[in-house]
Amino acid sequence: MKKDFSKSGRVLAFDPGTTTGWSLFDDGVLVSGGKMTKKKIMAGDVPDFGKIDLLLIEMPKIYPAGRQKKPPNDIIQTAILAGHLSGLYRKTSLLVEFVLPEDWKGSIPKEIHQLRIWRALSTEEKSRLLKDHNTVDAAGIGLWRIRRLRR
Repeated sequence: MKKDFSKSGRVLAFDPGTTTGWSLFDDGVLVSGGKMTKKKIMAGDVPDFGKIDLLLIEMPKIYPAGRQKKPPNDIIQTAILAGHLSGLYRKTSLLVEFVLPEDWKGSIPKEIHQLRIWRALSTEEKSRLLKDHNTVDAAGIGLWRIRRLRR
């Protein structure tokens, strides 16, 4: 059974891509969320979030023919970026988990799931989150892992 971070600990979640969304939770509350460019991440020019108890990174998946929406080479590049993020933050993180999209959001269409994420946030948390779909997804990954959002 995975450790419960719903009430204690610092959780940092990433949705990697050309623009990578991130969200930071402290004791189950979203404290900030923003985005970074792939170029800055690959150069190591990333924010220092301090000590992190749990680092969450969405790991892309190549689906069977017909279900794959993105080109496989894009998926490979995103997987490399996810690994790079892990390396950058592993030194300050006690635990690292890679999360598949199907684990945290299932097959729910993006528009519907983004609304669910937004509804799970308090008014104060919404004010701390950059209104960008990658950042909202990063918040969704964190909310799912701390058991505040079901897929």
